[in-house]
Parts: sequence; C-alpha cells; structure tokens
Amino acid sequence: MRHLRRYFFTGLAVILPLALTLWILKLLFQKIDQWFLQPLLPYLKNYLSPVGLNIMGRILIIILFIFLFSFIGFLVNFLFFRRLLSRFEKLLLRFPFVGKIYKTIK
Repeated sequence: MRHLRRYFFTGLAVILPLALTLWILKLLFQKIDQWFLQPLLPYLKNYLSPVGLNIMGRILIIILFIFLFSFIGFLVNFLFFRRLLSRFEKLLLRFPFVGKIYKTIK
C-alpha cells in the first residue's frame, strides 16, 4: 500500500505540471485569438475562406507565442547575465592584485 501511494504521488508530480502547462497555453491561445484575431476577422473575411482564416489565425498565434517566449527569454538572459557579471566583478575586486588591475582598466 505504501508503494502504491508513492507511485501515485510520483505520477501526479509528473502529470500535474504538464497538464497545468497545457491548460495555461490553451487559455493563452484562446485569449490571443479573442483579443487580436477576432477584431481582424471582418477585414480578413473578404480575402480568405473560413478554412484559410482558421489556418491563418493559428499561424499568427503561433508566431505571437514564439515572439513572446523569445522576448521573455531575452529579458531573463539579459537580466540574469547582468546579475552574473556583477557578481563576477565583485568577486574579482576582492583579490588584492587582480582587483586593482581590473578596477583601473574598467
């Protein structure tokens, strides 16, 4: 019985984050469709068939997701890199001889 409980919670720990991620992505997908694509539909209906509109909408949402995730990744890397560089500089400045040289050059 103890093993069954452990297996259950291990499975839950694996499935729950995945399911939650998929649910959040679906929600974002729907909100982007509602906020950005629905206002454009009256203009695009003259140029695309209903199937074309659906495909075009999905492609635009995927492109928006790619840009959004890339931008967030850029910000995180930029801020993380800056923090890492700052810590490295502080560490360098602690060394007696190296710190003076680095401070002079900088």
